[in-house]
Amino acid sequence: MYDIDQTLLSHAMSAVRLGMPSCDWSRHADSIVADRIPRERHLSKPQHKVDRSLFTGIDKLRNDGVVIHRAALAHEKAIAIRKHLEGLPLYSGIGGDQFYRTEPDLRPLADVQRNAPMGQYTPEQLMATPHLIDFLNDPAIIDFLELALGCVPTLYSIRAWWSFAANTPTGLNQQYFHRDTDDWRFVTLFLYLTDVDESSGPHQLIAGSHTRSGMQALVAQARAKGMNDVAIDIEESFANMKFFGVEFSANCERLFRDAIVNVEGPAGTMFMANTIAIHRGLKPSKTPRLIVWARYGLGPNTNVVELENGPVSRSQVATELPGTARNRYINRLLFEFDRHPRRVASADAARMNGEIDKDARIRELELSLQEADERLMSLKMEDERDSIIEQLERDLQALRNSTSWRATAFLRNAMGFLRQGK
Repeated sequence: MYDIDQTLLSHAMSAVRLGMPSCDWSRHADSIVADRIPRERHLSKPQHKVDRSLFTGIDKLRNDGVVIHRAALAHEKAIAIRKHLEGLPLYSGIGGDQFYRTEPDLRPLADVQRNAPMGQYTPEQLMATPHLIDFLNDPAIIDFLELALGCVPTLYSIRAWWSFAANTPTGLNQQYFHRDTDDWRFVTLFLYLTDVDESSGPHQLIAGSHTRSGMQALVAQARAKGMNDVAIDIEESFANMKFFGVEFSANCERLFRDAIVNVEGPAGTMFMANTIAIHRGLKPSKTPRLIVWARYGLGPNTNVVELENGPVSRSQVATELPGTARNRYINRLLFEFDRHPRRVASADAARMNGEIDKDARIRELELSLQEADERLMSLKMEDERDSIIEQLERDLQALRNSTSWRATAFLRNAMGFLRQGK
């Protein structure tokens, strides 16, 4: 299937899904899962190898919409991830595309903090961050998610962003109460990389608000407390994204205050949520917050991570994951494992060696181009810019003889830089 057809199919399915209340999506997800299970039989683990250490939290996730695991990631690893990210440039604003960015270029953390309420790293930066991808593929987490989703999960989105102290909330889909609408069924994993207390903008979720019956119970509880002016239409809150806004958020806070789960904890705290539930990240009042999300669902959707050139090569990912069929499937939208085996039969050795050598050269050129691209983003001196363009032109010439789809993508990306005169 061509990329454009995959995109059109994803958007078509999204249009169908958004045409019905999100509280009804689960029964359609059941049908998808029933079809998926026999197709994924070769990816599932034998029952005696399943890591059930997190399974006690499944009822909490299903009933409340969130389950919290404090100190899920060792503190020293959480700090190592944070320190790595602190040294990287990032975008002002937040979101999956240019629309949400307040500036078009990556800038140092200190600059972003001075001038914006939020700052976001790129998915490529996150995949190159030590410990992170391996944590998001921890067998205990993946096995729990398989139980929650009903089938082998697809990791389709990874984000990390800073929220800085501000006077007013930012973004109707960030610091005001809202629902997410990614897939027929999905779970969002959040990971704190800073210590989070009431002054750091903790994540909040209204327990039970991910189901129709849960919302009916919440409204009934509010009325039992004398709040008869319930200004929330339950069906509209599941069916119409335009229903969300400042007024909706204020009503949720007033009516459902006792059901709000306030997630505080040290760096390394993980929580998994069904973010169809009403939720938000509070704006920090004093100290900044750095958080990661990873979203797992049934497959590609319209919120799949936006990578510049498609899934990256495993050589660009900081991971020790083995290239099993299960790992390849789970991470296929983010990165690809090496395509050629390291050992080959002697009869095919000469032919395969030639292909491996060529493939290795392509990867070397890809990394060279990536480095050049990153340097172009932060160049200030005209003479340095010219030298990088010369390097790009040399790499482009070398890539012209390659039939690698990834090489072609890098070629197109680099040509874009040259046409823009950077």
